[in-house]
Amino acid sequence: GKDLEAVATEFNAFCEGRHPLFPGACFDGRDGGVDYRISFQDPRRFGTFVRRSLCGSEDALVYGTLQQPTLGETLDFYRDASRFPDVNVVSGGVDAIHRSLRRHFNRPGSLALRDYFPFWRSQGLGEGSGKFNGGKLLVLEPFTRTGAHQMFFDDHISDLAPKIVDVRSHGQPEKVLSLDLLFASHLVRAEPLEAVTNPRYFVDHVERLVQSMDRRQLVRARMRALLLAAVASGRLGDAIKATREAQLRDYDAWRAPGDFSTRARRALVERPSSGGRSPGVARHQAVARRVYAERREQSASARRGDREASVRRALAERPPAIDR
Repeated sequence: GKDLEAVATEFNAFCEGRHPLFPGACFDGRDGGVDYRISFQDPRRFGTFVRRSLCGSEDALVYGTLQQPTLGETLDFYRDASRFPDVNVVSGGVDAIHRSLRRHFNRPGSLALRDYFPFWRSQGLGEGSGKFNGGKLLVLEPFTRTGAHQMFFDDHISDLAPKIVDVRSHGQPEKVLSLDLLFASHLVRAEPLEAVTNPRYFVDHVERLVQSMDRRQLVRARMRALLLAAVASGRLGDAIKATREAQLRDYDAWRAPGDFSTRARRALVERPSSGGRSPGVARHQAVARRVYAERREQSASARRGDREASVRRALAERPPAIDR
C-alpha cells in the first residue's frame, strides 16, 4: 500500500509515451482524447480505503489523501482540516463506497486508490477460501451486455483463492461468491515477467474474461428461455419433480464423462481469440489437464477397489463346498 506514487510515475510515463516498452503511446489527452494520467493534485482522483469489518458496514473510502488511520483509530482521524483540507470521506459501508466509485467509472479516466493493509493482515492475510478476507475491495454488479464488467489483476491472487482481493456483490455484500465465477470472469493472477515480455498480456486476459462472461450470459438467456417454455407448456412441475428425484440419487461427478472438477475448471484458461498462446495460458491449460487426469485415475482406482471388495465379500458369503 506504500508504492502507489511509484506506480503512478510508471503509469504516467506510459500515458505520455515515455515508457521504454511503449514508446509513442498517447493516453495523456494531447491528441484530444481522454487524459488517463494519475493526478495527485486533483483530490477527486486519488484516495484510500479504510476498512473496519468483514460485513463491510463500517468501511469507508476517503478521497484526497493517501494517509491512513491505525487499525484502532476512527474516521475522526481526518477531522483536522489543517492536515486534510481537501478530503471527502464516504462512509456507510460497501454499497456506499460502490455508489461513489460508480460515478467515477461511468466516464473514462484513472483513479488511484490505496488499500488498507492493516485490516487484511488482521484477518490472516487471505489464508483459506470460501470466506471474506478483508483485502482489496472489488464490488461486482449484476452483469448485462451494456453494463460494466469488473476485472482485477493482482500478483498475490492464488490459484485456489482470491487471497488479497475481497470480492463483494452489490446489494448483497454479505454473500460469498462462487470461485468458479470469479476466476472465469473477474480475477487474474498477474504474472509480472509475462506482462513485461508479452505486449498483449493484459489484452489477451481481458479478451478471455469478456468471452467467458459472454458465454455465461448466453447460457443464462438459454436457461431463461427453457424455463419460460416449460412454464408455457405446463410441464415445469414435472421438471422440478424430476430434478428433486435426481438429487436424491448417489452421484459422482468424476464418473460422468467429460466432467471437470472445480479446480480443473478454474485452472483452465482458454486460448485467446487472436494471437498465440502466452506461456501463462499454456501453463494453466497444462495444470487443468494434469488435475483432470489425476482425478480420473483416482476415480478409476476407487472403482477398482470397490469391485475387488465386492468380489471378496461375495466369496466370503458363498456357502462352503460340500465334499462328495
